[in-house]
Amino acid sequence: MTIDALKARVKLDLEAIETVHDHLSRLRARLAGREPSADELAAMAAYLHSLYGGLENVLKLLAEFHGLSPGGPQVWHARLVERFTDGHPERTGPPLITGELKSRLDELRGFRHVFRSHYTFRLEWAKLSPLADAATETLRLFRDSVLSHLAAL
Repeated sequence: MTIDALKARVKLDLEAIETVHDHLSRLRARLAGREPSADELAAMAAYLHSLYGGLENVLKLLAEFHGLSPGGPQVWHARLVERFTDGHPERTGPPLITGELKSRLDELRGFRHVFRSHYTFRLEWAKLSPLADAATETLRLFRDSVLSHLAAL
C-alpha cells in the first residue's frame, strides 16, 4: 500500500468514526442529566462499540502499512494498540499512542469485550456514562496522533 493510499483509507475511516461520534453526542445531549432507557443504553453501547471498532480499523491499516502483525488470535486487540506505543520494539516511526491515549483505548477495548459478551440489559449506566463522556477527548487525541503520524511518514 502506498502512503497516499494509506492516507486516503485512514481519512475515510476517520470520517466514519466522526459520524458515529456525532450520533453518540446527539444521544448524550438528549439524555441531559437523566438516566437512559434500556433502548437508549443499548444504542449508546452500540455507538461506543462502533467507535472503538473504527479506531481499531485505523490501527490495522497502519499496522499493515508498517508490516506489523497484529498478534495472535486471542490477544490481537491489545497487541495492536501496544505495537504503536512508545518503546515497543516493533514500532517504526514516531509513537502513535502515548500514555493518556493508551489508557483511554484500553478502557474502550475493555468495554468492547463486555459489549460483545453480555446481554445489553446487563449494561450499567454508571460504567457506560464515563466512557461516553470521554469519547470526544479520546477521539481528538486519537485523530491528532494519527494525523501527526501520517504527516511524519
